[in-house]
Amino acid sequence: MNLPVGRLRLRGTGSEGGHNGLRSIAQHLGTMDYSRLRIGVGRGDTQRDLADHVLAMFTREEQPEVQHAVTRAAEAVESWVTDGLAKTMNIFNRDG
Repeated sequence: MNLPVGRLRLRGTGSEGGHNGLRSIAQHLGTMDYSRLRIGVGRGDTQRDLADHVLAMFTREEQPEVQHAVTRAAEAVESWVTDGLAKTMNIFNRDG
């Protein structure tokens, strides 16, 4: 939700930033020191409940961006495994 729809963000460590899934992972691991790849879903309508937005289907207008982001995320994971996190972050944390 803190990233625009379709934006990728890789990090080597960090906070959960209000993300319940990341909080759960940290609780199970006992540390915030784990790498993560996030895909933005945007904030949506400020009048709408945030949980409803995060759990809702993407709009027809968002679909192309989401499809592109999923493809890029798969490419990022392959790069992460073969080239390491630092190089992958330099490539995929940019727009596009």
